[in-house]
Amino acid sequence: MADLLTHPIYKAENTPLNNKIMSNVLRTTKSPHYNIDLTSNNAKEKVQLFIINKIKKAAENENNTTIINLCDITKKRLLGQPAYSKFSNKAFTYKLNEILGNSSSTDEIKEIFNNICNKLPKSSNSIDAFIVKNKDATNMAIINNLLDQYMVTIEHIVPSSKEGANDISNWALACKKCNGIHGSSDIKTNYPFDREAPQEYFNIIIDDCNNKNFFNPKDIIKMADNFYKITDIKVDLSKLKVD
Repeated sequence: MADLLTHPIYKAENTPLNNKIMSNVLRTTKSPHYNIDLTSNNAKEKVQLFIINKIKKAAENENNTTIINLCDITKKRLLGQPAYSKFSNKAFTYKLNEILGNSSSTDEIKEIFNNICNKLPKSSNSIDAFIVKNKDATNMAIINNLLDQYMVTIEHIVPSSKEGANDISNWALACKKCNGIHGSSDIKTNYPFDREAPQEYFNIIIDDCNNKNFFNPKDIIKMADNFYKITDIKVDLSKLKVD
């Protein structure tokens, strides 16, 4: 039926439908007759609607909702009614060409696409987007992607962009997600974490230093100064043993 629905004659404005084509339509759709005036202005549209209705009926018998929905959308478009379909590459291409053809400003294009992208679900916060993104991934890749944002990273307390030093007194352990928040936000005015967490973090470091394991007092004091500089949060170092 697809060949009958997309026959070149529908695009040939000056070529009317003929009995040969209609005989083929009746034979393929197993219809005994048709009540369409082939000489009318909307004959081609009626024939296409006739075929679509037959396809939809067959899809309903098979409970194929995808074909049913496609038939409904196609019928609306043939009748000049608004028809909305889910995003597709073809629809995207049409929209892009429409924008490029009608717009004299690249700023308008950027604004439209930014608005679209801002509304799209992200795999970091939407299970549906995550499933689509990882539909062909291996088990290990999926596990890695699930845990990726929570892997331990070393971040600069004072970012390098603000002339933060690249040494242990300016390093802190943070999960990848928190590291990303730190790098893209002014955390002094909008601190995004539990405000008790810094003291707990420094207590662990102080305990390590007091047991003479890895850290030394000088680095911890400098680290606390850096943390205060970037967050306005002052941590208690009273338990730190300074020689």
